[in-house]
Formats: sequence, C-alpha cells, structure tokens
Amino acid sequence: MRDKFKKRFGKKFFRIFLMITALAIIPMVMANYFIYYRYTQINDKQNAEVIENMINQSDYINNLILQDTKEIMKQLSTNKLVVEWIINPDTKNENHIFDIINELKAIAESRGHITSIYIYNTHINKVITSVGGVYNLEDFYDKSWLDKSQGILLGTRILETRFVRDGYNNQANSITLMNNLLYGSWSNLGRLIVNIDANKLYEKVSKLHNDKTGRLYVIDNKGTIILGNRNDLYKPIGNETIIETILKGGKGTLTESYKGGNQKYIYKKSIYNNWHYVWVIPLKSFMQSNFVLGDNIIIVTLLGISISFIIAIFITNHIYKPIKELINMVLQRTSGDRDRQYEKDDYKLLNEIYDALMEENSYITDTLERQKPLIKESLFLSLLNGKINTEKEIKENLQLIGLDFYKEAYGVIILSVLEKKDDFDKLQEHDKNIIKDKFIKCNEKILYNLGYQNVCIEVAEDTYTLIISIEHLVAETKFNENIINICEYIIKYGLTEFEFKIAIGVGNIYKNIIDVKESYKDAKKSLKRKVYEKDREHKVENKESLYLFELSIIDKIIEEVNNNEQNKVNTLLQVLEANFNKDEYEDEEVAPMFIKLFTELEQTAIESEMDPAQVVEGGFESVDVNRLLKKEGKRYLVQLVTKICNNIIVYNLSGVAEKQQKRMEQMLKYIEENFHKDISLNDLADYMDLSFAYVSRIFKEYTKVGYVDYINKLRIDKARELLDNTELTVKEIGFRVGYNNMQSFFRTFKKFNNLTPTQYRDKNA
Repeated sequence: MRDKFKKRFGKKFFRIFLMITALAIIPMVMANYFIYYRYTQINDKQNAEVIENMINQSDYINNLILQDTKEIMKQLSTNKLVVEWIINPDTKNENHIFDIINELKAIAESRGHITSIYIYNTHINKVITSVGGVYNLEDFYDKSWLDKSQGILLGTRILETRFVRDGYNNQANSITLMNNLLYGSWSNLGRLIVNIDANKLYEKVSKLHNDKTGRLYVIDNKGTIILGNRNDLYKPIGNETIIETILKGGKGTLTESYKGGNQKYIYKKSIYNNWHYVWVIPLKSFMQSNFVLGDNIIIVTLLGISISFIIAIFITNHIYKPIKELINMVLQRTSGDRDRQYEKDDYKLLNEIYDALMEENSYITDTLERQKPLIKESLFLSLLNGKINTEKEIKENLQLIGLDFYKEAYGVIILSVLEKKDDFDKLQEHDKNIIKDKFIKCNEKILYNLGYQNVCIEVAEDTYTLIISIEHLVAETKFNENIINICEYIIKYGLTEFEFKIAIGVGNIYKNIIDVKESYKDAKKSLKRKVYEKDREHKVENKESLYLFELSIIDKIIEEVNNNEQNKVNTLLQVLEANFNKDEYEDEEVAPMFIKLFTELEQTAIESEMDPAQVVEGGFESVDVNRLLKKEGKRYLVQLVTKICNNIIVYNLSGVAEKQQKRMEQMLKYIEENFHKDISLNDLADYMDLSFAYVSRIFKEYTKVGYVDYINKLRIDKARELLDNTELTVKEIGFRVGYNNMQSFFRTFKKFNNLTPTQYRDKNA
C-alpha cells in the first residue's frame, strides 16, 4: 500500500500539479483574508462613528433647547416688570404680581418642555412661580436649588438633573437653569430659575433614533438612570466596572457578554450638561454587514479553489506531457519538426481560464469600489478628530481609495448651514441626501477649479468641512491672499444655487498632514466666535477678522472714555470679563485684543496731554501683554485697563473744557492761515498731532458743522470780500480762496448765496 502511494504521489505530474495549485490558491486566499480584515476594521470603526454622530445629534438638539432656554432667561431677566419687582418689590401691589405670573405662565406654555419658572427676591425672601402664587421662601415646596444659588452668577448655571415637586406634590425629572438678577451684574438681588421637563427633552432626542439598531439611555454623574428603562440597561451588565468606566471616560466603546451573545456600549459625556449618553446595541446587529461580506468571501474563495484545481490540471497536462515527449525524443535521438499548433491552443485555453477567474473575483473589486466613499469619509473624519497619529496609516488608507492628497501644506474650512430654503425640511430623506451630496461635490469643484486638491465631508448635521492640500509654498501665500474671495464665492454660490445661508470658519495652514486636526480646531474656534458670517447686508473687510477675537467692543470702550462716561466704561469691561468666564479663550486669542486696547488708550492719553506715568506706573512701555497674561491672567489685565480708563477720565474731567477750547483756537487759526491751500481733516489732525476721530468729534462739537462745510463757508466769505473790494477776475478769486476747479467754485458759491460769483458782482456793482 505504501509503495503504491509512493509511486502515485511521487510522480512528476502530481508534484507539478500541487505546485501550480498552491501558487494559484495561496495568493487568492491571502488577498481575500486581507480584504475581509481591512473591511471589518473600517466597517467597525465606521459603524461606531455613525452611532457617535447620532449621539452628537442628540446632544446638539439638547444644546439647542438649552440655548433657547438661556435666551428666554436673558430676555426675561431684562423684563421691566421683573426688574422692578427685584429692585423695588411691592408685595401689596397684587396687579403687578399678577402681571408677572401671567408673563411667566405665557413663556412656560409657549415652550412645551418648560414645566415651571421661579423668580426669587433675596431681599424679601419671596418666590413668584409660573404655576401661580407668591410664597415665602420657608413655605416654598421646592428649595433643593437654593444651595446651588450661593455666590455671584455672571452667566447661566445648569444644575444636576433633579426631581422637582410642584404645589400639588407631583414630581418630575427636571433640568434646572439659574441666573442672577439683575442679569450679568455683580449684585445679589435675586435669582431666575427655569425647570425643563427632562422626559420631554428625551422624547425629542430619542425620535432621531431607530429602536431596531439599539437603544439610547441617559445617566447622571452618579450612574443613576435619568432617562430610559433602568432594567433594560443594567440587567445585561454583569461587571460594575463598566458603569465606572462610562462615568469616568469622556467617550468610548465597550463590549459585554449577555445571554450567549455580545452587547456593544457606545458612550459619550455631553459637553453642555451632566448627561452621559449610552447607546446599547446587540453585537450581532452591529456586525451584520461583516457577516454578509464574510459569507460572500467564503463563497468566492471556494469557487476560486475549484477553478484553481481545474487550471492546475490543464496546465499540468500541457506542461508535463510535452516535457515527457521531448525527453523521449532526445533519448531516441529522433529529429523533426514538432507540430506546435496544439501548444498555441493550450495557451489560448489558459487565457480563457484566467479571464474566467478574474471575472469571478471582480465581485470583490466591485465591493471594495462601492466602499471607497465610506472609507474616504471615515479616514478624514478620523484625521480631523486626531484618531490617526502616523503618516504611514494615512498613506495606506489613501492608497486603498486611490487618492493623491500628499502636498506641502494643509488647511481646513468649515461651512455651517444656518438657514435653508423654506421647503427643504418637507423633502423626503432621499431627496435631502441628493441635495447634500450635490452641495458637497459643488464645494469640491469650486476649490478644484481654483487649483486646490480638496475633500469635502459632512461632519455633523448642516456642518461640512473642506480639507485642502496646497502643492507648494507659493500656492500657500496665494491661498492666504485669496481666502476672503474664496469664502465669499462659496457663500454666494450656496445662496444662489441651494438657497443656503452659510457661516464660515477658516483654520490656519499647517505643513504636516497630521496637523490637519489643529487647523480643524482653529476653524471651529473661528466659527464659534462667528467672526466670519456673511449675508446680503454684512461684509468682512479683512483676513485678520477670520482668526482674531471680535474687536468691536474696543471701539465702544474708547468712545465712552472720550465721552468721559466712567460708569459705561466699567459696564463694558464687566461684560468683557464675563465673556472670558463664559468662553474658554486661549491667551493667544485675546492677546491681540489687549494690545490694540492699550495702544488706543495710549493714543487717547496723548491727546489728553497726560504724562504716561500718570496713566500707568512705568508708562505704557512697561505693559508687556503676553508676559502679564501668562503671569497674572486675563482678570488682572481687565483690572489694569479699568484703572487706566478711570485715570484718563478723571484727568479729562478736571479741565476738559479749557483744554479743548485752547485746541479749537489752534485749529481755527491754522485753518484761517491755510484755507486757500488744499488742506484736509487728516492734515489738520497731523498738524495737531491728534487722531482723526478725535479732531472730527471736537470740531463738530464746537463749530456745530462738519469740517468741509466750515472751510467752504470760510472760502466763500473771503471770495465775497474780494468780489466787493477788488477788480480781480472771478477765476483769479477762485484760485486765491483755494478752488482749483472753477465748476466746483461756482457750485459752492451758489449753494451759499443762491447766485453765481458773476451774478453777485453785477448785483452789488
């Protein structure tokens, strides 16, 4: 038996057959395994990111409702009835209290998610509620918020989700928001409290999701289920450390075995309040597409192995037999021409079998081709969010999707759709996706036509990101010069073609593709500050406004300093400090603002003829903004600005009238001596060594007319004197009083006298 086996499998024919079969099967099996492995990796990551995006949408809707509530609170805090009751409460004035209750009730009813509103006066310890009635604080049924109301509230504080009881001893799971009364002040006169029904908020959030793919739960910082069925979430979890991980972590995924299967937990902590979102999904459902692809690859692999056997048999027959005949011919020393026709037929047959094999494997190629858009979107989302840390991984994925994106510099532009056409929300989901896809391709085309390789993806609902690669440093300079025109073109195209109103945030340019995430952060900050927002009425003037902190408040501060309005200046500076507390500004963001502010204050002090040492110790040269920001912080700089402003105002008020009178006399004398020359308001400001804005303001205050009208009247008065007392020609007189254009001289003269110069001379001859 052994000899028989050895004889059969020791033949050259069988050895050649095994070798050819192995050469055909092994690469195919390895390729299929690699495709399946890469696909499952990408698919798992993509599915997790899809669910994370759904959680982000939930969080975004939650934030919209909270922001809407904050806006309502801000408006209510400045309501005349509320302010009057806080500042000067009259508990006997029932009509006043009744009007406040009706106002609160109307606001609560206009927003279905608001359950109740309280106004608490700390001076008289009384509470007015939207459900009706005025209560002494000690008798009030809901006081659990009181401990959290201590201290100064410059903004709106969101409390831990809590159970709120009403006057009928009913309780509801609520989110409570609280702010100071008066709003934004340092006073401690009262509090405004608004309770939102958390269950209604959960209903709005959960409508986004499909129960077939999983369930969404919300838990608080203690692990208590706020929204959702407690048993459904906690029963499957056998390990308590999972909940601890969810509470400690910002976001992530976990897998737990349950009843013979696996459950996947995708969790994320809200950036807006204390909620932790947990999405629970059966792993079988999560991996469904992986199973489908795995089944298809197994079928294709088995089919390929079968074809490989057939090919191996045919090739072996047509290699082994000719070689055997050739050996026989040599041994027998025979000669003659070999008929090679059958050899050509063999190669033809081999080509046909190869073509058949490639046709079968084309299914895998088509599957991969269909997945390329998803792979591209997943790749760039990961790049933006900093989930890819090596260039090697980026290169591998770019090669997989066949995208040439490696250049010398990279940047990011974020497009946020603020408004859509009225009928957009009425469209079917399929039609919406078609429009979105067209919008993405149009933005890519705009940048591509301008010479920039780019990729546009949707990162969130109504938010799109353009990742741009720039070929060389010259192109980078050109990009920076043209960025405003590029943004305006995108905005105009979005408005005309899609009826989308768009806000744009632009990130800085970076040299390494890994740093695309940094440009994305820059763009998000730019968009958050709303420093580039354009519609039909608004236009951005310069590129710096794309990156720097909004500087309009500086102009208001300087204006009030010049007006000697100390209270208004202090209020503006309090608003500035409140903004710093509310938003997490980096030092490099606010440094330009402080530098500009100190420069403007120095100019104001110079115009007031102040000694710099009177304004700030050591003079303005001693104020190193960057050093003070790092050492003392933003609050110290605001206090320093307040001190400087107060010093300038006190100095001005001590003798402002006398100083300004003296300056006006100098200005009028200069004009009297030079009116016949072409002197502008800028020339006058340069002569006085004062700013253009300051000269323009005080000139109009004292003369009650603008500079142009004043100098024209002076010139025409001199022209009348020359017409009455000399025989100079009209043209000579026009030149002598400062008019180089006779048409302008005639027009101005007639404006003041209702006669031309010639008519005036003839009339008074």
